[in-house]
Amino acid sequence: MTGKGGEVSFKKPLIYQLSERDEREFVAGSFQAAGRNTVAFAICGYDHARPLVIDPILNYSTYIGPLAEGTSIAVDQIGEAFVTGLATLDFPTTAGSYQPVGTPSSSAGNIWPEAGKPFVAKFNSQGTALLYSTFLSGSGIDAAYGLALDASGEAFVVGTTSSTDFPITTGALQKANVARQTTGFVTKLNSSGSALVYSTYLGGSTSTTVEKVAVDAAGDAYLTGSTLDTNFPVTAGAYMTIAPIKATGGSGSAFVAKLNPAGTAFGYSTYLGGNEWDAAFALAVDSAGEAFVGGVTTSNNFPVTAGVIQGSRQAGNQQA
Repeated sequence: MTGKGGEVSFKKPLIYQLSERDEREFVAGSFQAAGRNTVAFAICGYDHARPLVIDPILNYSTYIGPLAEGTSIAVDQIGEAFVTGLATLDFPTTAGSYQPVGTPSSSAGNIWPEAGKPFVAKFNSQGTALLYSTFLSGSGIDAAYGLALDASGEAFVVGTTSSTDFPITTGALQKANVARQTTGFVTKLNSSGSALVYSTYLGGSTSTTVEKVAVDAAGDAYLTGSTLDTNFPVTAGAYMTIAPIKATGGSGSAFVAKLNPAGTAFGYSTYLGGNEWDAAFALAVDSAGEAFVGGVTTSNNFPVTAGVIQGSRQAGNQQA
């Protein structure tokens, strides 16, 4: 099933009844979708005169802290979980990781979440050990929102930062933070979490947030989020190369971008929006490299195509 942070899966539930000798008598059954945000149990024949035990099985469940918030998770082919989010500087890290000690925020004091820093952690498939755990931070206010993996187990992390010293690599697409508020970032960690493959700022001169990332088979990173920038970096020939004119000052637009495997150049970059507030929060890419983007808009002229399920916005409501 799909939750706020993505796909959630459970093993087949354990279903049984106790016999007169207190022995388990197993009953066949499974989870079953029962409507919007509802999951039920489909159960085969059993003795209705006796109690029925349904025991969903967790592979594992663990705390990680002390004070932390997970924002995105991805799982590789052998069941190792990669998590990103925000944590205080006493978050557990591992020796040899890229940044085992986070950089304190110079302007946030001890206020949570501003005092928190992005982390990236990799759990083994049993949830019993951290294979790596690292901070990813500068001296400003930083936050990580999205994470994806490539076939080699390299983690792509995206978010927002006000830091002018956020870790950026040589040859990156955008080496400087020129925003008056916050700008986006895109960082690719190697499979051991010990070094950056690349890391770049992403944004113009006002404010940008990168919300989600997806990766294709070639290692291209697809990015989406929202921006207040009228000079967000776009590419010639892209779908929307000029920032939509907003009827209300301060309203943002969505964007969609594709970054090459080295993090040095765009495949494309485009605005996506209308004359009011638009923001993108979800992203997926298919095997043909076509990007699917989801979000919210209050624009009556958001670009829609002929023949779609809903071709106009209902007045007075924000629309997905």
